[in-house]
Amino acid sequence: MDGVVRKDWREAVVDDKGRIERIPYELCVRVALRDAIRRREIYIEGGRRWGDPEDDLPGVRRRPEAADDGRPWTGCR
Repeated sequence: MDGVVRKDWREAVVDDKGRIERIPYELCVRVALRDAIRRREIYIEGGRRWGDPEDDLPGVRRRPEAADDGRPWTGCR
């Protein structure tokens, strides 16, 4: 649970016997996922609003797989 369930969620996620409550845990994971997408720590492939931040860079192709135009990768357009 470390790294996913923050301390302020622990009381809601773990019951008196130390078992994980499913519904609060799922909600906690979804909030963590939403926050990571907003910080662009992770991105949604092909998404416009929450897509790869490197796709927003003008004129520079950072990775060979970033463009599907068939041209060889040279590091710039």
